[in-house]
Amino acid sequence: MVSGDSGTWIYLGNGDGTFTMKAQYASFTGDCTDYAITQVAETCLVSADFNNDGIPDLASAVWIDGIVSFLLGNGDGTFSPGPQTFVLGTPQSMAAGDFNNDGKMDLAVSNLFGTIYVYPGNGDGTFGSPTTVPVTMNGAGLASGDVNGDGNLDLVLASGTGASTIGVAVWVVTGNGNGTFNTPIPLLADEAPNAVVLGDFNGDGLLDIASVNFNPDDVSILINNGNLTFLPETIYGSDIGPAALAAADVNGDGKPDLLVVNEYSADVTILVNTTTSP
Repeated sequence: MVSGDSGTWIYLGNGDGTFTMKAQYASFTGDCTDYAITQVAETCLVSADFNNDGIPDLASAVWIDGIVSFLLGNGDGTFSPGPQTFVLGTPQSMAAGDFNNDGKMDLAVSNLFGTIYVYPGNGDGTFGSPTTVPVTMNGAGLASGDVNGDGNLDLVLASGTGASTIGVAVWVVTGNGNGTFNTPIPLLADEAPNAVVLGDFNGDGLLDIASVNFNPDDVSILINNGNLTFLPETIYGSDIGPAALAAADVNGDGKPDLLVVNEYSADVTILVNTTTSP
């Protein structure tokens, strides 16, 4: 899947490292690049099974009109429009997960001005009214996972930048397993953390946090000690203007590595995980 200003393209793998384009959706795009304020790109597409048919669906958000929309998968690489859209102010990123433990996929959307909206899924591609989680800073990249190990999904938010402020923290928002969340906990990262991913980067079974930090052109790794405490950040350099982040095992050694998309240098930095598991 590739998305840009002129739409979203679906490419199906051929099994040999090559791909064939299956479909294009010109009116469906994930664009949370708020150039009027931050000049930093944000990822605004997420894939999950929103209608419980076992087929991946897509959700997208567009910052300029605040619209979140959906495409439901047909199972052959094509998609049909979802039955619902909703509007919220200046979305910046999204994360999917079952936040209320009802077996239906929910959707969390971060807002530039410091609110996370969590929409409970109805299991048919529609959603109920959102729970709002206020954060006392701007909102940028968003990720979900069980950070504190209690079996409930939590949220991690990057604080990004605003018109006159620069965030220096990522926020851990622990979930109660019923669609409600606790007071956000700030963790020091670096200037303008723009995107976050979760992964077990040191092999101890706990989810750690990585953020790309736009102003100093670097990546912060926060190692999870358990009990909602983390080691002080370790910083690794990237190229210019890191804006997006993904975790994947790029060298096949079973450890998650990091891929950083650098907006201003128009390239990708690969950080290979060299830790030794405990």
